[in-house]
Amino acid sequence: MNISAEDFRQHFALLSDEALLATRRDDLTDVAKACYDDEVAHRELSPDAAEEDTQEAEIQEERSEEDQANEHGKDMVSLTSFPDVEEARLARGLLQIAGIPSFL
Repeated sequence: MNISAEDFRQHFALLSDEALLATRRDDLTDVAKACYDDEVAHRELSPDAAEEDTQEAEIQEERSEEDQANEHGKDMVSLTSFPDVEEARLARGLLQIAGIPSFL
């Protein structure tokens, strides 16, 4: 299956501003990056501001999780460590789905 630049353009055009800015540009191919950049510019969005907002939200979420952990005190144990944050977030998500309090 061949994906063209037009396919990328259509895809990015369909995304909301939030979803577009949540796209990890570094994970895109060169053609997709160019289409992404064009769509961001067309909408006059600022990817840097969105990244800062995302980072701030993550910091607030981690603080909230630390507060929860402090409430549970002795009940919290360290289960494992992960080589990268994405794997850790996946594991945390699975624990949360199961109703198990967790934090990174």
